Amino acid sequence: MDGSTERRNLVGKRTGRQGRKIRRGAKQGHRLAEVEASKLGDLAARFALLGSEPRLRLLMALADGPRDVTSLCEHLNLSQPNVSTHLMRLQYGSLVASARDGRRMVYHNLPGSLAVLIGTLRLLVGKV
Repeated sequence: MDGSTERRNLVGKRTGRQGRKIRRGAKQGHRLAEVEASKLGDLAARFALLGSEPRLRLLMALADGPRDVTSLCEHLNLSQPNVSTHLMRLQYGSLVASARDGRRMVYHNLPGSLAVLIGTLRLLVGKV
């Protein structure tokens, strides 16, 4: 039994070259986990944006189409500074975008998987 070609695993069984290959693969997986961790951090930050009831209500209102701040205030019965603050945070989180239309700022949801999330939210709200 040469120590370089044969080792014992955690339960005492012998492993050979294949065991070492698995360990090397685990190291590569660790590097991938670090990359995924940074992506997960970004995802966690976006989910943190969704942790506010007014922001969820804004996203659901914008799912019906673009709206300006005044119509969002009336629709959600929230003050203009409150709506503007939440829209700014959603915009920084790349969940909504804005466009100027004269003196009005018109906001809309960015396309992508957010539509699926909003559809799921509507189903969940209907069940509550």
